[in-house]
Amino acid sequence: MRKLFLLGVLVTIVLPACALEPITVAQLEKKIAAYTADRAGASIPIQRMQDDGLVFELNRLSLSERLNSEKQDQIAKKCFLGPLATSALQMLAARSALLDPPAGELPDKPPPDAETLQRMITQARTFVFQTLKRLPNFFATRTTTSASGITPDLNKNGMALRMGLFPAGGSSSEITFRNGEEILEPMKTAGPPSLPEMGLES
Repeated sequence: MRKLFLLGVLVTIVLPACALEPITVAQLEKKIAAYTADRAGASIPIQRMQDDGLVFELNRLSLSERLNSEKQDQIAKKCFLGPLATSALQMLAARSALLDPPAGELPDKPPPDAETLQRMITQARTFVFQTLKRLPNFFATRTTTSASGITPDLNKNGMALRMGLFPAGGSSSEITFRNGEEILEPMKTAGPPSLPEMGLES
């Protein structure tokens, strides 16, 4: 009975530590800058220090607003992040993709009225159905990056698991855009279907 009681106490102590810490983009930038500054004088190379500890810190965070790719690159370069820490930052940004951007990135204008909103929708519809059809033919390279793992918000039971999303490979393929639409090349699509990959894709 005493062992069960001690185990229960330990669980109540560990579980709050596993909870996500909501944070804004500005707070995230300051947190990473402070983390790297504290380790700037260490004997271990700075990028290794960041990869060893910062990845764990980033996996415990949950953004309350969207982190765009431009700001993400700016933070990585400014703080000299290593490859693993940069990847963890990318995963954090991917999980924030559907959130609203920071207030400073929004236009300093009032919301459009009903008439203006309808005109904007009509212009968008015209662009999709007319302008896109007139784009020139081109080739492009599509790069798909896969990640897998368990985010802290999905760890409902607080089990001792490796938290976070981690790179799980990637692929690149050439695509053809012709006559206003993407062309599927028979030679490139032939073969057995591949198994779906676990994780997020961008």
